[in-house]
Amino acid sequence: MFIKMLRSQSCVSGTYRCGVIYEIDEKKHLQKRDADNLLERKFAEKISKKALAEINAKGHEVVASAATIAAEKEAADKASADKVAADQAAADEAVADKAAADKAAADKDGK
Repeated sequence: MFIKMLRSQSCVSGTYRCGVIYEIDEKKHLQKRDADNLLERKFAEKISKKALAEINAKGHEVVASAATIAAEKEAADKASADKVAADQAAADEAVADKAAADKAAADKDGK
């Protein structure tokens, strides 16, 4: 099934951009559910293979695979997780530095 986005929308299976035609794999539950939801809400419209052939005949390569969208989402999720881990490591290091500074100050005051 092919859908053409009428507006950009973020879904569980990824972000779909306005004006782009996506090939939806109906065997994949998340893609099918998101496509049905987008069609129901009028954020996308179904494109027939004939209409797609006419668009491609005009020289426009506009089909994006939903698998590509899923890969982009996975990469963004990984980058987000990496940033969270880096932020946590920096916070842990700041706490350790503060504790060391407090201990040094306490040792200095105690002498």
